Amino acid sequence: MDDGAQPFALECRMNLSAILPHYLLRVNATEVILANDRDDQCASSWVFRELRKTSLLVVRRGAVTRDRIPVGIRGPERSQRWAALCPPSAIQQIITPTDLLKRFETTRDSHASPACRGLGSLGVDWRWLTHSCWGPGGSVGFELATGKRTTIPRSDLDVVVYANEHLSRSDAQRLLVSTRGS
Repeated sequence: MDDGAQPFALECRMNLSAILPHYLLRVNATEVILANDRDDQCASSWVFRELRKTSLLVVRRGAVTRDRIPVGIRGPERSQRWAALCPPSAIQQIITPTDLLKRFETTRDSHASPACRGLGSLGVDWRWLTHSCWGPGGSVGFELATGKRTTIPRSDLDVVVYANEHLSRSDAQRLLVSTRGS
């Protein structure tokens, strides 16, 4: 089944710089280093449970090395976030915010949260933005990746923009203005 996400190809294994913050990684959960070089016993029980349940990690900012990628594990509560490290060999699939945007465009949920409806509005308002890749991050992105409701009525919409070239001031202002109505 093609869900819009890119399978982890050999060329990505060779070019780890292609893995950017906010990407989601579907992984072999048994290979994830949960405790950031500390004793694994430091991890709360929810960390193990969530990792087994979704096997989905969020790439964090930090140095990506040939043997470790900084990642985070999302818990069911907003306050539950766990920093971890992932060896590239554990990666089974890479899901980008742009992949999630494409997935959203094919999904129509009449019970969508305000944040998801805002994403729909931005999808229309930002059609002109062809020189940059963008898509949802945060709880909206995680919801689209897992198919499980993670947004609540007061959830915000995190949008990730990867500019392939310098954004002009007028383009940046145009993006900002369009978000005010979403």
